[in-house]
Amino acid sequence: MMETWPKMILEALTQHIPQSAAWLPYASTGVLALLGLVLMAKGAKLAPLMAACAFATGGGLSGSYVAHWFSTPVWPTIGVGAAIGFGLGLVLFKLWLSILVAASFVVAALSFYGVKVVSPHLEGYTSQGYNAREPGIGVTLPMPGSTVAVAPSPQEELTHLWSYLTGRIPSFQTSFWAIVASTGLAGLLVGLLVPRVARALLASTLGLGCVLLAVVAGLKALWPEALGWLTTLGPWTWGVAAGVWTVSLLYNFVDLGGRRTVRRDPPEPVAKPAAA
Repeated sequence: MMETWPKMILEALTQHIPQSAAWLPYASTGVLALLGLVLMAKGAKLAPLMAACAFATGGGLSGSYVAHWFSTPVWPTIGVGAAIGFGLGLVLFKLWLSILVAASFVVAALSFYGVKVVSPHLEGYTSQGYNAREPGIGVTLPMPGSTVAVAPSPQEELTHLWSYLTGRIPSFQTSFWAIVASTGLAGLLVGLLVPRVARALLASTLGLGCVLLAVVAGLKALWPEALGWLTTLGPWTWGVAAGVWTVSLLYNFVDLGGRRTVRRDPPEPVAKPAAA
């Protein structure tokens, strides 16, 4: 499980990159690791600026489409879009933070629900099309001359999977939407009511995720034996990751406090004695 997603991402990147740029996936892995370390160390303090830069990038890209649709000057339109995005990222940062925290809570809760409840039922879903009754036959192939079904689109596949899980897991839809609603609301409240905690939580979580993804992808490509050794450690690996996440969370939270200046009122003037 630890190496499946990084392996898929690395293979997807390398398949679409020419041989002359074969170094690009490894450089991207290094950049991802560096980004994760920055987030784990200073992510909470840099969060508003990073959000503003991300929205500026999105605004610039939107400006390029606006320039194409309305035939306006390209670079001035991109500049205006980037400026608007930068402003929205700064002004509405607390709202974006709450939405990100809510999304993180939902993803974490659904992942836990998927591992504990959904994953045992996925074996039956993924084994459809396999012939398990005849020994030595792994896949049922179509007969010559028969019509081969076209592969479904991702939307059709998700609809099929949703129907499959609904028919196999009791109260699946109720549990799914209850998890989404409750954890999403909890994330919004955390982001709005305790933004310092939310910023530290989001920075440490995203930072550790980037570092783990980069480490696993890098080891998979350069040192598979080390990655195999890590997977044999089992809970110890996740225990170390949890410890690093806790240290990053506390450091980001303390880093947000900064140096508080103590306000000192000026001394009251001493009254002069009245002349006799």
